[in-house]
Order: sequence, then structure tokens, then C-alpha cells
Amino acid sequence: MKIKRTVLSAVALSLSLGGFCAVPDGYIYDYYDSGTTPGKFLKSYTGKAYNGVPKVMKSGLTKIQAEDFDGGAAGKAYSFNNGGDNEYRRDKVAVSVSKTADGWSVGNVSAGKDWLCYTVDVAQPGEYRISASTASDDRSPYYFEVDGNAAGSMLYATGNGWDTYTLDTTDGVYLTKGRHVIKWVPAGGINFDWFALERVGDYKKPASALSFDYPRTSVYTDNPLFLDFTSPMKDCGLVGALYTADPSARVWNIDGRDVLYVYASHDLEPPRGCDYMDRYHIFSTEDLVNWTDHGEVMNAATSNAVTGIGSDGFMWAPDCGYNPADSLYYFIYPHKLSNVEDVWGIFVATSRTPAGPFDPKGYIKGVPSVIDPCLFVDDDGQPYIYVGGGGKGCWGGKLRRDDWTKLDGEMKQLGAFEDFHEAPWVHKYNGKYYLSHSDNNFENNHLRYSVADDPLGPYTPKGVYMLAHGHDTTHGSIVKFKDKWYQFYHTADYSGRGNLRSVCFDELVYNPDGSIAMVNTWGEPYLSTPITLLASAPLTVPAVNYNRGKNSKGYFTCSKKAPARDADFVTLGAEEWLRFSINVEKRGTYKVSIRLRQSIPNSRLAVMEDAEYLTSMRGEYLPDKASTGWQDMVLELPLQAGEHFLELRVKRGDISIENFTLSFETEKRTGK
Repeated sequence: MKIKRTVLSAVALSLSLGGFCAVPDGYIYDYYDSGTTPGKFLKSYTGKAYNGVPKVMKSGLTKIQAEDFDGGAAGKAYSFNNGGDNEYRRDKVAVSVSKTADGWSVGNVSAGKDWLCYTVDVAQPGEYRISASTASDDRSPYYFEVDGNAAGSMLYATGNGWDTYTLDTTDGVYLTKGRHVIKWVPAGGINFDWFALERVGDYKKPASALSFDYPRTSVYTDNPLFLDFTSPMKDCGLVGALYTADPSARVWNIDGRDVLYVYASHDLEPPRGCDYMDRYHIFSTEDLVNWTDHGEVMNAATSNAVTGIGSDGFMWAPDCGYNPADSLYYFIYPHKLSNVEDVWGIFVATSRTPAGPFDPKGYIKGVPSVIDPCLFVDDDGQPYIYVGGGGKGCWGGKLRRDDWTKLDGEMKQLGAFEDFHEAPWVHKYNGKYYLSHSDNNFENNHLRYSVADDPLGPYTPKGVYMLAHGHDTTHGSIVKFKDKWYQFYHTADYSGRGNLRSVCFDELVYNPDGSIAMVNTWGEPYLSTPITLLASAPLTVPAVNYNRGKNSKGYFTCSKKAPARDADFVTLGAEEWLRFSINVEKRGTYKVSIRLRQSIPNSRLAVMEDAEYLTSMRGEYLPDKASTGWQDMVLELPLQAGEHFLELRVKRGDISIENFTLSFETEKRTGK
């Protein structure tokens, strides 16, 4: 159940398609609330413990097997959509219970639909730790509820294979003495073996509702940004990291000071594709180090209530522009018009200040059903709007100078782009118009750009200026701030999931001829110049000689701590990586032998050249998938001649890398 908490008063008004409505004077915070209390839940719960009620002891672990979920009616004691083998529980054949090496486990889980309840009896009130043994083929989220309300934090099955069980733990589970019902709620494909309760502290009453204080500030000296800002999760009552994507960077002069603002979309966790994107945040900075989160400024609940049109979620890449004609900031965002049809509108909300509050006005009539809007104002004050994506190409048109909620004429499709995918962004440099966009490079988009003499083209393609990031989409904006140009974009390195992304930025440089230099996302060579790889001699590179640069340049770790240079090897977790600049003398197929070991069986490693996967995108198993000792992974990889960077990326598990050796095999290229 979702309880909508309204600040001030929310006004729900009806309007016709393409129309605009009066300004509301409130905002709807639709934070999830179960709508129940522990007492109400326990009074109505009809499930019964299987094999007796487990007694949670005052000390030590109380372990409960996953297959020993409560008996009772479906929808009350359990919910399961895909049954299977269940020789253990003949009373509940609808739940898939399978034999394992040392017992039984629950599997064949339907994310977002299945859950299991367990009745327990707690001997002593206190703070408890929940530990859970799970396995999955991908990093998959799950959580626990206590008496109808989420408890602790989101947990993740680590994704090391269906038979590789790992232990996840969360503290902050507060239990009173007596009977409780623990519910396991998976949000991804997971095998569930058991969970355990252990008292770790004194009892305190859990918070009754989610609350966040804005504005809030933090310091970021490297990428990615905004992850230590907290965010309400989707439909579970938990709090997690703030995942942001599709950044539109704008610079406004506020009281004589240039302030950079980032208008970003918000990936809600746990995700379901990109359906749950909602609750836009706005960020600002005066120095690219000290950042302010101005808080949630628009969501589907408010937009739908005020305009009378819209869907649940589906609040995708936004932008914002300032119109001096009416002294308003126009926040624009793509949003589906209903939950039934796949029809999009470009909605508008206005404010007197760049960080809101913004008042929804409806959507712009005449804009095609396309996503990813971008605003551009030319030197003569003429505003333009661009949209593109969803296989429908890129469109551009003029807006009325006095009212940006209306087009000035019709939009037209802009052609002649090279491999246009989505995310158009227009800026002006030295009298030329630059339209950048993402391309269709499979599950690993680049950013390309084209140049024109007119805002609406025709545009001439100029090629790739920013390489891919190893995950699905890319989406960027280009902005000048304090005499330097910057590329804002997103990656998914921190989460390892292409639908839980984080905003990043790097400096962008123009060549003397006006072309855009390749944005450096790989740092600088450790030894000042790239290592030379000769065809006549093998080359061995210690892992600790990865490129120089901040996090997300020469290396990426979730902790943002650089791997020690004085160590014998580098240990990386899932989606962490190292990059090495190498000057390849001769194009051809090379043998690479990587000296490594895994601490978790079934770990996988991928190798990339200039952000292109040379191995499977899911990575390659170590030769001995079960061994935790040192071994050599030998691969044949095609390398291009010239200066490039190689990347070693752990795709799952935990791998220590000592070094790698490259040697020329043949001019004939094999593989990718």
C-alpha cells in the first residue's frame, strides 16, 4: 500500500490533451508506507509456523531454513508464481524447493511477485542482525520485513552463480520480546538457502516514517557523484543510495555569481527496467567540489495530480532553461501519458528560481511522442526544443519566445546523423551549432556529435568524442563553466546495473579546428608515456602500474580508494576495474596471460580495449572455476595498432590480479 503524504495542498485538476492548467500550491510526497502497524499486522496474520515456532535466543545465531516458511493460505503466508520440484514441502507444491548439496533451497523466484513469511518467537528485545545465504546469476536485491514493515537495509545476492551461496547481513532490525513475522521479499532472481537472527544491541523504536531534510550538502573530488545522498527506495520503505542519470548541466548567474546546476533523472531502487524512474532532484555547485542537493522537485504523483494526465513512474531525462521574457525557469521532462499506451509527452513546469519549487503546466502540444528533451536558446534569444530516441530519430523546433509551453511552428525531423540513438544535446561554440547524442553501439553506447550552421541543421556528423562506459546507455550534456568546458554523463559502475546509474563529469577540450577532442576517461599513463607493445617481444605489466588519475579514470573502486601501488597485486570486486595505456606497434591477434586468483568461486573477468569488450560482456571464468589459488587466464585478443587503453574489469566475484603479459601471435585477427 502506498500512502501519499501531501505538503501544503495538492490540487488535482482535469485538462484536455495538450492543454495547460492553473498552478498548484503543494507537492505530493508519495513515500511508501505499508499502512499497518505491527499490532494490526500480527492480529490479522493467519499463517502458522512450519515445524514449530523457532525460538530466537538471547545470544548466538538462530538459523531458519528457507524451505521452512509458514503454512497457510497463498497471499497470506506466502506468494509464489512459478512452482517447480518440491519434494520437501508436499503441502506447498506451488513453491519451488530444490535439493542442494547440503539440504534444500527455495528458487525459481519471480521478482516483485514472490515472498515468504516465517513466524519466530524472540526471547529478548533488542537490535538484531539478519544474515542470509543466497545465490544468483546476477547481482539481485532482496530485503526483509518485520510485522508488515521493511527492516534493516536492502541486501544483494552477489551474482556468483546459482550454486555459489554467499552471506549477506543487515543490522538495524529492532524486535520486541515475543511473536514476530519475518517476511523475505526478493526483487530479483535468487536462490534462498537460509537466514539467521542474532542480537547485537539494545532495542529502540524504529522511525515511523521516511523523512529527508533539504537542502543538503556534500563534497565530491572525483566521480561518481551524489551516492552518499540518501534516497527512499521503491515501494518498500527502505532508504538507499541516490542513483542519478541523464544529467543536464546549466549555468545560471545568481546574485552576480556563476552557479552550475545539474537537472538529473532518478533511478529508483530496486529497479524494474527504467519503469520506476521518478522523483527528480536538482543539484548545484560553485566550484565542482562542494555540491548541494536541493531535494525532490517533481514526481509523477504531483505531475499527474495537477495535470490530470500521466503514468506511474516513467519520469525520464529532464532539462531546464531560463526565459528572460517572463523571468521563468522552464523545467521540461518526458512522461508517459497513461499506464496503458506507450505515448509520451514533453511536460513543462515553471519556477521563479532555478531549484524550484516548480509548478506543472501540462505538456507541449505538437511535440512527437519522443523522449529526451533538450532546450537551447540562441544568441538572438530564440528558444529551441529538441527530442530524440525510441527509434523515432531526432526532432527539433522553435518555441514561442514569450511562452515556452507552446511551439512556434511545427517541429521537423533532423536527419543525416551518424548512428543516432537518443539523448540529443545542443550547444554553440565559435558560431557553430553542436548536436551531441548517444549511438547504438550494442549495450555500450558512445557519445557522437554533429555540427551545423543553423540550430535546425543540416548537421554534418563528426564522429565519436566520448567512449562507452561498459554498461548499456550513455547520456550527456556539454556546458561551459568558469572558462572551461565540461562533459556531464552517467555510468553504472557503482551499482553494476545499467538501470542504477550515477552522474559523472570530465573536462571537455576543443581542438584548434573546432573539433572536440576525445574526452579522457582513462587517466594518464603510470610511467608518463604509454607502455610500448612490440610485436617482437612479450610485454609484462604489473597490475599496480595502472594509469594515474582519480577514481573512474585510471581505476574504479566502489570505495573510491586507489589500489596500493606498493603491493604485489590488486584486488577488485564486481564492476571494479583498472586501465592501462598501451601503444600497440602492430595490429593483430595477441595472447594475453593474466596472473590472478579468486576468493569467490565462479568469478569472472572481462578485458576491454578503448571501452569495447574483447571478451564476453559478462566476462570469462577463470580456468579453474573452483580454485582460490593463483592461476593463469590465457586469452587471444584482437588489438588495434596505435595508442589505446586496456581495461581489466571484474564482472562478478572478487579477483586479485598480479600482472598480465601480452605477446604477438598473428596478423590475422580473431574474436571481436
